[in-house]
Amino acid sequence: MAITHSQAQELRETIANNILDDIRFRAVHGLAIGQKDGSDSEDSFFLQVWIDPATETIVGLLELIGLLNSADSLGVKIVFAAQCEALNIDSEARKVFTAPRTPLRPGSSISSNILIGGKGTLGYFCIPRDGNDCFLNGCTNPSGVHLLSNAHVLSILGVVPDKDTKKVVHPARGDNGTIPVANLCGRSDITVGKGKNVRNSSDGAYAVLLKPDLYSSEVPVIFANVSGKVAAANIKKGLDCQKVGIGSGKTNGRIYTPDMLVKVNYKYIGSHAWFSKQIVIENSQRTGSFCVGGDSGSLVVDRKNNAIGLLFAGAEKLKDLEGNKASALLELVARGKADVVYDYGVATYIETVENDLKVDLMIFPN
Repeated sequence: MAITHSQAQELRETIANNILDDIRFRAVHGLAIGQKDGSDSEDSFFLQVWIDPATETIVGLLELIGLLNSADSLGVKIVFAAQCEALNIDSEARKVFTAPRTPLRPGSSISSNILIGGKGTLGYFCIPRDGNDCFLNGCTNPSGVHLLSNAHVLSILGVVPDKDTKKVVHPARGDNGTIPVANLCGRSDITVGKGKNVRNSSDGAYAVLLKPDLYSSEVPVIFANVSGKVAAANIKKGLDCQKVGIGSGKTNGRIYTPDMLVKVNYKYIGSHAWFSKQIVIENSQRTGSFCVGGDSGSLVVDRKNNAIGLLFAGAEKLKDLEGNKASALLELVARGKADVVYDYGVATYIETVENDLKVDLMIFPN
């Protein structure tokens, strides 16, 4: 049974208040607003409950599925998918060479100088807004060009940056880089370890370039500048998109859902965080991953190079299941009660990132 968008939002809050941070429901890692394919009707929405079956016992999984099935009349659908994690750790699937680049370009390998073994992607460039406090943070050029990426790429979450830990290096430390190219000026406030009463909005950070003239705004492989931004209201299921990251290079995707409350694992600090109103993206070919380790910070754009969001998390593969777990999953899928998403990426709306950081993405209209 489908419901209205507002009903789906209310249902999500009700379920979230009952299950988030409850160990009995540890397999639930996302609550998203879904919509029937090809429908623009007001009552074509439903609530997606994302479950990682690999993190739960068969008894717990069947109990959870039974509970959700009993709520089917309220517009609930199960999505089986692996839990996502921040993408600042290397991946076996990585295939991109990350040698130093001059000038510095989007898609380059970068990281905090203290992120030993870690790596991420330079998403794009931005300018601080008037009233931004980056000058208070020691910025040497508060009206100049800054690079944009993720907070967990340009810093260590939970560690207050000082003059010795604000340095951003290229290539990343995980690519044996040691040369500073920027200094961290600001980052999103992220609360880890909670979800029921704490919802984060973005994982972003910006840093001032040490050599303001040594950069290029052209995205490699795509060979184009960012020409605009897609309005949040126009980011809908099925929208085609693309990104360039140091982990998987250029990949094409499509929006799976534009509104997900999602749990993200931060393995490098041994914790997690919940984020509201996030974009979920799947590979458009469904034959490989949209993103892998190292792609954190990539800018997601549409086919006309208009910015959509900033990638910061994803899941490469749903683990193979056996026995009763596999049977339960396949039965629900066959009955139309569940879907399976084998890999996906998570991005924050670019407008949200800009507002949280008080910056403006650099735009080069065609």
